[in-house]
Amino acid sequence: MNQQALTFQKTKKQTDYNLLYEATVPYLRSYIYKNFKNVRSEIVSDVISETMIKVFLKIEQLDSNKAKYITWVTQIAKNECLYQIKQANKMKKDRYEDFANFPVSDSSMLEEKQEREDMYDEAIAQIYKLKEPFRYLMVEHYIKGLEQKQIAKNLKINYSTVKTRIRKAKHIVRSRMYDYEN
Repeated sequence: MNQQALTFQKTKKQTDYNLLYEATVPYLRSYIYKNFKNVRSEIVSDVISETMIKVFLKIEQLDSNKAKYITWVTQIAKNECLYQIKQANKMKKDRYEDFANFPVSDSSMLEEKQEREDMYDEAIAQIYKLKEPFRYLMVEHYIKGLEQKQIAKNLKINYSTVKTRIRKAKHIVRSRMYDYEN
């Protein structure tokens, strides 16, 4: 694939791109399904399409002395997949909030809504029970709504550090919530 990428980079011919596309797409599909569990096929298709568009538009940015084509395209696909999953989760959250605010008349639905509110309250309580710096990061991100990159900038620490600490904090809150439910 690296040679096909270099050929397309030099010629910019549609036929060279088609050969590169045909060689890359099966690899990307396999990579995404292997590294992103339970991802929907629509997201996989969108990720592959967006990735290949970026390859077509930005192939001149590939420096064959620094990185191989497959590493470069894998990073593009990974970032695109994370973005698509985040967008899908955001839409799911918006739909959930619409449903959560829907007027309820049935008593079983009222109980269900009360359970969700109780779980939400418990999750917030668990966030505030976290030790620093986990508590601060979770409050800034999930309660105040700041982006992780902005938090990193405000604290003058690495973005990856913020991501890792938030991931650990979420794991702690989830395990405590599991204990709360049982």
